[in-house]
Amino acid sequence: MMVKAISGGGGIGIHVVHTMAELEPIIERTRKTAQAAFADPSLFYERYLQGASHVEVQLIADHVATRNSSKKRRHRPNCPADVREQIGRLSRQLGREVGYTNAGTVEFLVTPDGHFFFLEMNPRLQVEHGVTELLTGQDIVEMQLQSAAGIAFSQRQGDITANGHAIEARVYPEDPDTCLPNTGVVTDLLLPHGDNVRVDTALCIGYEVSLHYEPLLAKVMVWAPDRDAAIAALDTALADFTIEGVTTNIPLLRDVLASPEFTSGTYNTGSLADILDRRQQSRRAAMNGHSSAVSTNGHHNGYDPGLAQNPRALAAAIGAAVLAAQAGQQDPAGAQAPGSRWRMQGRRELFHSQVGDLGQSPVEVTVDGETFLIDIGVADAPTPPRRGRPSGGLSVPDAPTPGGPGAAAPVNDDILRSPMPGRVMSVMVRPGDAVSAGDEVCVVEAMKMEQSILAHRDGVVKTVFVQPLDSVSANDPLVELE
Repeated sequence: MMVKAISGGGGIGIHVVHTMAELEPIIERTRKTAQAAFADPSLFYERYLQGASHVEVQLIADHVATRNSSKKRRHRPNCPADVREQIGRLSRQLGREVGYTNAGTVEFLVTPDGHFFFLEMNPRLQVEHGVTELLTGQDIVEMQLQSAAGIAFSQRQGDITANGHAIEARVYPEDPDTCLPNTGVVTDLLLPHGDNVRVDTALCIGYEVSLHYEPLLAKVMVWAPDRDAAIAALDTALADFTIEGVTTNIPLLRDVLASPEFTSGTYNTGSLADILDRRQQSRRAAMNGHSSAVSTNGHHNGYDPGLAQNPRALAAAIGAAVLAAQAGQQDPAGAQAPGSRWRMQGRRELFHSQVGDLGQSPVEVTVDGETFLIDIGVADAPTPPRRGRPSGGLSVPDAPTPGGPGAAAPVNDDILRSPMPGRVMSVMVRPGDAVSAGDEVCVVEAMKMEQSILAHRDGVVKTVFVQPLDSVSANDPLVELE
């Protein structure tokens, strides 16, 4: 069952109840969240459809075009053609029955066996309207203005056809492994461009990403004649998207595009958890596999399945080797090599790499937001990869420290700390309360992302440092145990 805030939106105030033991605590937590976020603690309950797809229909007056809102973090994906036709017809009927005008979006959940359920209607333009515009050639914003001005549409339903395939990816300021929000100031920016590539954004160098506004940084959209070509085009566009100063979810978006679930069209609302789990496994394998040396010409000495199956890990190894070889001509001990954007021979992806202290072994290498440890071997002559666009000068950060930006805050034996900057939504404990390992003690929210803070051991609450609606920074103390 799902518990939802009546006034909720954007994924806030939605929780799944799996067992009766969870019911009352989740109801209480959701009420507190709803009151803090929407000033309305009212809740409703609905059946939880596991493995369902979230499909939206763009409606404008009595004109409609179906949109498959492509894979966002909080639930949405694919739908058979016959189901699309049925929900499109029902959406038009809904609009006529209520006398609806202007733009709106009707949302459905579709189960794996093809049954579908009405979810809600949002009486506004949706974030994904650009996908509909790329597919149909219609300017929905212009049609909104025409409708508001009482100007009759020249188009009829039969005039609107969907051509080819379009996909949108939302770029968020989030850690690609934990989905925790990140803040900062944009210090370098390179947006993708090209035929049939559309980027909607307000980003610029100097742009401050804070906790106080909608976290969406950019919408990257592509159109292509078919789905496979659209996936490839979007992956290339995301590879060309470079932003410094703020951690983003771009590496995760590219993993989604490359996943078997997405490429086969069999993904659902639960697929992202599996993709995140594979990212963690791949990262652990890469971090634990640094005992194998990499020569300066980019050849790997010995077989390492984790490295060979992960193109970014392979890119990290080659990039470290090349930069080490280049810097080796200048006695690099203790110095840091500059960042670079480059392509591997035979691959089209544009990789963005940064290398840490070349005087240390293993060398810390960050490629597209993922960090690897690479041992550098020695060979006669390096074979540099083909270069992409020049970097424009990139600074290389020090190795991440516990509690630093983009890292989970540490927990010592006594104090639980906030893993991210944000706002305290609820506090479940008071001084003197006994807690067990895994008990929820408070909830921190930022950019529509709720993070439960759990007790890391059994104990008694000694101090509660925060109260609901307090603002906290990453690593701020929340609760102390004794």
